Amino acid sequence: MQHGSTGQQDCAAGVQTECAPDPGPQKQAAQASPASDKRTDVMLTPDSLPPKPSQTLGTAVQMDYSIAAQADTEEQREVNFSILRDDKATQAKYSKMEVKLWESQRGEKWKWEGERTGSGRDFLNFFARSVDQRWYIDAKRVQLVIGKDGSGNLIKAWTVHVEITSFGPRFSKVD
Repeated sequence: MQHGSTGQQDCAAGVQTECAPDPGPQKQAAQASPASDKRTDVMLTPDSLPPKPSQTLGTAVQMDYSIAAQADTEEQREVNFSILRDDKATQAKYSKMEVKLWESQRGEKWKWEGERTGSGRDFLNFFARSVDQRWYIDAKRVQLVIGKDGSGNLIKAWTVHVEITSFGPRFSKVD
């Protein structure tokens, strides 16, 4: 590479012989705007705070999550659920949303672990001991509600760490 030039300019001009592959417009847009892969109009929320398993299945627990309008407090979350019960159009819209889970067990490689339409579901195996999770709705990252503070403010996370114990899962915020 010539002194004073940038690798990207040389690649674009076809001068450099070892160029990184073009990430494409979608990847470039994501790099330009870090929040572009996140959606803030909806979130995933458990039925109870803190989250509790909906079922115990041998060596695993089942966690179920509902799609809900974004809220900052438990009170606002409950109001949103009340409104949703009477809003058939929003119910229909939410029921068609694709929910996916991207997960890393014990610090291993991230991989897709599940897909559902209209809600989120995860099976946490006691043998995994810990997982990090990122949830997506219609290909955009969403926050998962993992608890509330003493004032009723929701604790939400883009990336969640889950410790799986015999007493049940324990959620903590990564980011």
